[in-house]
Amino acid sequence: MTAALASLADRPDEQGRKLLVLGDMKELGDDTQRHHDALVEPIVQCHPARVFLLGECMTRLHDRLAAALPQGATVQAFDTLEALERALLEQVATDDTVLFKSSNGTGLWQIVRTMTELQEEEKEKEQQRQARLARERAAAAAAAAAAMPKPPVLPPMPQPPAVVIRRTGSPAERAQPTPSWVLYDLTHDRLLTHQPSEHSFVPASLSKLVTAALVERKLRDDRLDRHAEAVQVPVDPVPARDDPSAALYAAGAPRLPVHRLLEAALVVSSNKAALTLASWHSGDFDSFVAAMNRQAQAWGMHDTHFACPAGLVRTARTTAVDMLTMARHVLRDFPALLEMAGKDRLDGVPAEAPSTNLLLGRVPGVDGLKTGSLPGLGAHLIATAQRDQRRLVSVVLGAPDRQTCARLSALLLQRGFETPAAPGLQ
Repeated sequence: MTAALASLADRPDEQGRKLLVLGDMKELGDDTQRHHDALVEPIVQCHPARVFLLGECMTRLHDRLAAALPQGATVQAFDTLEALERALLEQVATDDTVLFKSSNGTGLWQIVRTMTELQEEEKEKEQQRQARLARERAAAAAAAAAAMPKPPVLPPMPQPPAVVIRRTGSPAERAQPTPSWVLYDLTHDRLLTHQPSEHSFVPASLSKLVTAALVERKLRDDRLDRHAEAVQVPVDPVPARDDPSAALYAAGAPRLPVHRLLEAALVVSSNKAALTLASWHSGDFDSFVAAMNRQAQAWGMHDTHFACPAGLVRTARTTAVDMLTMARHVLRDFPALLEMAGKDRLDGVPAEAPSTNLLLGRVPGVDGLKTGSLPGLGAHLIATAQRDQRRLVSVVLGAPDRQTCARLSALLLQRGFETPAAPGLQ
């Protein structure tokens, strides 16, 4: 028994509570009580949260253990095996480590058998619960997909692009742009489907993702705390009337934490927040735009040109594949941005400020990233979702409106999760 107690004492306390269930050792001969008395110190060294004692010899240790153990630890002595079992089952928790030790004749093995059976029952119940949740998620996703109006027809999956088209010049402005999309399995590094376009697109507010990434890198490189680092917010430009974050700037020219400005830019797509962060980062507009394009080239986004930190300038251009490249780098290198972009509303403002991402809270597993749109140029959405340890990223550019863009993105993600993880397309 001493060896078993020593082994338990070596286990770090941070790994959960330790419970001792100790019964009499009946094979020790004339020195039985002396050997039991010698167990007090090894028991104390285990730092147990609970001690359960059974049998005449062990019961005699009760008072000494109660005095020696730290405050909060309890010692209980029992006359019967049944009473001990009831007390133990009432007090044991999932992460507890329980040591049973006694002679076989005390019957503690019966409690071990009972607990093992209960553990198997709990495991089976958990498996059934997980299976039920998986069915409910699948049913909810199917219901959501069934409720959506029919989106543009998707090509068969998986289908790789036959050729990567390099594009130059300004994007075409069309009254009804033809959407382009791409769906990617980030967990298994596989392209699932791609609908290329003959023209490029104005990235609009998708530009704010690279703006946020540059800000995050500056915080990291300069070892600044995004919650503590305050930025002077200029009076101009005046936030748009429909900007839910306008209340943040209502007190003239306040100083706001970088974290709040990042949230405003990513959750409700505040242009003023993005422009303020760009000025804080580089000092002026042109220098920051140059940094955006250097970053795009470094990431291999050769069909992209940024023109504004907030995405307001229409001479910018990009493609679905390049936006996927940006999203992959953001998810890999800047996890804090995903956490912020996954908020379903902007906190701390008096008016209702829901996220511009219509999939959040509506499509199972969706936890970010960013929307974008400009009048006459269609709606964009980069979305990411994780289900059963598998993360997908979808990019839709040039949908007729935000609702259609969200429906197409939801359908892409659902089709992606229904597609086996392998084989796929590299």
